[in-house]
Parts: sequence; C-alpha cells; structure tokens
Amino acid sequence: MIRARDSIPLLHEAAEGEESDFDSDLSSDSHPSQGQSAPLSGEILQKRADGETRRHLAAMFCLGMLNNSSFVIMIASAKSVLPADVALVYVCSSLPSFLLRLSAPYWFDKVTYRARVLAMIVLMPLGYTVVAAAQGSPMVQLLGVLSISAQQGLGECSALALCSRFSHRSLTMWSSGTGLAGLFGYAWVLLLNQALGFGISTVLLLANGLTIGFLAACMSLSRPRSVVETTEPAGANGLAVGSSDDGEVVRTSLTAAERLQLTLRLWPWMVPLVVVFMAEYAMQSGVWSAIGFPSSSESARNRFYTYANSCYQAGVFLSRSSGTIYRATTQELWYMPVLQMALLLFFVVDAQLGFWYDNSLLVLCVVSGLAGGITYVNAYRLIQESVEPMLKELATAGGSIASDLGTVMGELVGLFIQEHLYSVKGLRDA
Repeated sequence: MIRARDSIPLLHEAAEGEESDFDSDLSSDSHPSQGQSAPLSGEILQKRADGETRRHLAAMFCLGMLNNSSFVIMIASAKSVLPADVALVYVCSSLPSFLLRLSAPYWFDKVTYRARVLAMIVLMPLGYTVVAAAQGSPMVQLLGVLSISAQQGLGECSALALCSRFSHRSLTMWSSGTGLAGLFGYAWVLLLNQALGFGISTVLLLANGLTIGFLAACMSLSRPRSVVETTEPAGANGLAVGSSDDGEVVRTSLTAAERLQLTLRLWPWMVPLVVVFMAEYAMQSGVWSAIGFPSSSESARNRFYTYANSCYQAGVFLSRSSGTIYRATTQELWYMPVLQMALLLFFVVDAQLGFWYDNSLLVLCVVSGLAGGITYVNAYRLIQESVEPMLKELATAGGSIASDLGTVMGELVGLFIQEHLYSVKGLRDA
C-alpha cells in the first residue's frame, strides 16, 4: 500500500480564501459572455487540481536558474580564485554532485523535501562565503567548491523528482530555468567583476543574495499532487512498495537490489543522456579550445571558445524551454546522441584540417545546444512516464546520474582531445 499526503511544510501554502491565478481564470471563464463559446474549463480545472498556477511555474523556472547557476558562478570564477588549480576546481565542482546522484536511489525516499531544502540553503551561502573569505588557503577554498557542488546536485535531483508529482509543464519550466543558468552565471561574474570592477571575493559574497531568491522560490511552489492509494504491486516487475507517512516523499520498502533494478530499467533514456552530455562536454572542454581564426593566436582561440560556449548555452536555453511544444518519442530521442557524436567527430576533424574554418561554425555550436536541451527535457519526461506513480520520484532521482556521468566522461575525453589537437597544431599553451 502507498499513501502520500499532498503538503510540503516548507513550501508556500496559500492562505485560506486566497485566489490563485487559475482560480481567477476559472471564475472569469465560467460565465462566458453572450455570443462566445465556452472555454476549455476542463484544462483549467486540471491545472487547479495539479496545483500548477502561474506562480508555481514561475517558481520552478527560478529554481532551475538559481540552483544551477551556483555551479556556473563557481566555474566562471575558477581562474580568478585558484589560477594554478583550475582543473582541480572543475573536479571538486563535479565529484560531490556525481556521488550524491549515484547514491540518491538508495536514500531519497527516506529524506523529506523540507530537510533537503534546509540543507541546500545552508550549503549555498556556505560555499560562496568560504571560497570568498579563504583567499590564500586553496584547500579551504576547495571545501567551499565541494559545498556548492553538493548543493547543486541535491537541488537538481530533488527538483526533477518533485516535477514527477506534477505535469510536464513543471518539468519544462525547471528545464528552461536550468537552460538559462549558464548564461545567468557567466553574466553575473562578467558584469560584477569585469564591467563594475568588483573583486572576485566580493562577487561571490554578493551571490549569497541568490540564496534568498532560491528560498523564496521554494516557498512559492504549490503542493504536489497526491499519489493514488493502491494495494497493487508496483508494476510488472512486482517491486514491493511500502507506505508514506509524512506526506512529502513516497516511501518505499524496496531493497537495494530492487532499487538498482529500477535504475537499470531506465537505460533507454539514460544512455542517450550519457552520450549527449559526454559529446557536448568533450566539444566544450577539448575541441572548441583548439579552434581560432587563426588557431595560432591564443586570443583568437579564447574568443572562439567564448563565442562557441555562449551560442551553445543559447541553444540549450531554447530547447530546454520547448518541452510543451515538442514531445519526443523514445525513438526520436535516440537520434540526439547520434547527432551529437557526429558533431563531435566533425569538430575534431575540422580543427585539424580546417576545411570549414570561420565564425559560421557557431551555427553548429547552437545545434549542439539544441540537441542537448531536447535530450534533457524529453529524457526525464519519458522516465517519469515509464514508471508507476509511486516510483516516479525514486526513478527520476536515479536517472539523474546519467547527465553527471556524461559530464565527467566528457571532461576526461576532452582532456585527451585537447592534448591531441594542441600537439597536431603545434600549440603550446595547453
């Protein structure tokens, strides 16, 4: 049996009598004027039932942007914070998030959303403050980087799982916010550090203010929908499901082996995520840094790298925002890793031979972002649609390891690609 009440104590709960956006939509549409046809009241009622008011959807977007921009702000500051240990900053920015996602299926249903939010609003300012205040103490600063990584990984895992309790609109708004996080994070550092002249420590201390926005977004979320009570086995594989007593997460009695089995069932959507993320991060970290017009000029290579990543981020934002417009099937999803690997191979060959070698290459950088974003929003939607209601949260949390695994693999592959291209082209600043 499974039972899930529909309140998260930390999240915003409208006062009795408060009218939501969709309440007002319903009241205004329930009496159409003469000569007008009746509105789609069924859709409005469904939105009310799901709790997906405009306020909730806006909060989901802000959560995606603020949660993931903490990682971007830290990476964008890496060269200024620890100029001699940039690679180590990247590792510390990825490792805690990776380990957290890897372990999530084994404990996520035992920890409430409230506890996770409390952890995140401690980890985020702790990370920013430690890195900013511990100038001259690299090992202490790296503890702050680890804190930000844990916050970002916990936030993304939790939000994706929470989206499974709503319709695909919530997932699309979250994904759209994460798509904007890259542009927002880099803009935060560039504007405050380079345009306004603030030191990097001040830039990071000011980022503590983003924690307030993060908490406000959490408190603006609607209650998640209840999971229908059932006494039936959880799906064709007969995974035994326990009962939820706290009304926040769906608690299960799955064994460790059954939790692993649940995650492995998701391979049709996890494999495309891994391959797409691996290919795009290999392009970003390995290939694009070796392209420039001319490639012998370090400033030209830096300029192309900046433009390429900006175009990629723009493509990601657009495609991650398309979840309600384009709903890919599993078969269509598998086209994306093929396209992304083809782009990776093209850029590696072109970087060596230069048969298409001008700024028009940026169009393909946008295409890479589009492929990555489409894979992200549709893979997680398909994961949520593939499992029984009582297992959606756990499955989504388990599936989230795919993007981090692809990222880590891409960074490792990118190191070898960059070394190869720099050797072939006689470049010395790798």
